[in-house]
Amino acid sequence: MTNEPLIYTVPAASLTLTTRDIEIALGYSDAAVPEYLPEMIDEALTVIQPLLDIRAGFRIYSGDDVSLSSDALSCRQTQLHIGRIIASRLRHSTSIAVFAATIGAQPETESHRLMEEGNMMGGFIVDTIGSAYAEATAEWIETNISAVAGLEGAANTNRYSPGYCDWLVKEQHVLFSLLPKGFCGISLTQSAVMLPIKSVSGIIGIGSGVKHEQYQCSVCDMQACIRKKLTDAHTHTHH
Repeated sequence: MTNEPLIYTVPAASLTLTTRDIEIALGYSDAAVPEYLPEMIDEALTVIQPLLDIRAGFRIYSGDDVSLSSDALSCRQTQLHIGRIIASRLRHSTSIAVFAATIGAQPETESHRLMEEGNMMGGFIVDTIGSAYAEATAEWIETNISAVAGLEGAANTNRYSPGYCDWLVKEQHVLFSLLPKGFCGISLTQSAVMLPIKSVSGIIGIGSGVKHEQYQCSVCDMQACIRKKLTDAHTHTHH
């Protein structure tokens, strides 16, 4: 597999987000939705879509460049302390895709503007939609990595990010050292916060012996997670 980094500009139309998705992300998976909310969401979607600057990309490390232990991953001698949970799910990987994605800074700016004007609900909805678009962009890049793996007759694992499953957020600095500087227009603060804020990064394992599993949110203690909300709502719908 190629080790050259690939970057895509992603049209918003490629990411399908429904009003119901945003309702769930706002916490209305089971609760009755207020009558005013769908209209506010639709208005916010109309506002945010022209502000999106969606970029996503990845770089694949393969063969001798990749080494896994019981709690760590090394790519070209750069060690990521991913923890035992993630390491166990990557254990049959022969390649590792390092990815990053962002929707740009403008949605966050618009959310802050609305809140500063006193429109707290509008700002919160825009902020939530931004998070949902960031998650959808991560799913988009995962699908593309899966397609690349498939061309080699391989499968891929789920994606894992710093901050999940005992993988410390501060390791963003190490993760981004495996990508070109300024990859997808993303930078890091000293405390490892990604800028723009609505960005996602992580790793995906690739190999003939790996598998993509249902997300097991029980192994992760992160509560403010849109993926968790949508997964839980989808599970309840089908039970």
